[in-house]
Amino acid sequence: TVHLEDYVTVRPAMEPRVCALVEARRLQVGPWYVLADELIPSGESLVRNLLVGRAQAERYGGRLDVLYSPDAFGHPAVWPALAAEFGIAWGVLWRGLGGETGQESDLMRWRAPDGREVLLHHLPPDGYEVGAALPADRVRLAVQWPKLKAKLEPRAHSPHVAVFVGADHHAAHPAIGRLRDLLAELEPGAEVRVSRLDEYLAAAEAGAREVPWLEGELRWSYGYTWTLQGVHATRA
Repeated sequence: TVHLEDYVTVRPAMEPRVCALVEARRLQVGPWYVLADELIPSGESLVRNLLVGRAQAERYGGRLDVLYSPDAFGHPAVWPALAAEFGIAWGVLWRGLGGETGQESDLMRWRAPDGREVLLHHLPPDGYEVGAALPADRVRLAVQWPKLKAKLEPRAHSPHVAVFVGADHHAAHPAIGRLRDLLAELEPGAEVRVSRLDEYLAAAEAGAREVPWLEGELRWSYGYTWTLQGVHATRA
């Protein structure tokens, strides 16, 4: 939510539009205040992070109830309990998980030491920008989409395949509606939607086969995606 805090400070006249987009469920907000490293700060810092994020998200019209941690370099064992503490049953992450036997699925259940759990979507090796370069051009998309589909579909543990379009180093996709229409042409047997994270995870959970379980810290993903081990110095 810190992005919106900065934005409405600079352009206060836009806050009603921001709120309208959040209330219409077209703009997802939070649940974090900042996307912090999770193994260096104290536990209290992470709790305060989510408290501020919740308060700000409510100001704008509502919080996204998915613990979205796509780029942290590892995750503490209490992560599912932290989510549960804030009424969050779903999560998304990337680094710190993958490359080991039993970690091939895009859906997993992660259990905290106290027994609380979260349904996790694990991003593919190319992470949250996997679909950012998909072109809204029929000819070029027909070449690129089958290559991406071949990476995503075998990992899908439900009838639903999530294609993340966008990243922190890119501008927003210039023609997301056109891209959706072209993908629908290429996949006539599927329903192609522009979806929120919570919508996708609710559908995936309802349609998933029995998913594998995780326990403990997630801080190793070499062979899948790189993880900087040096950020873990103070986790003890």
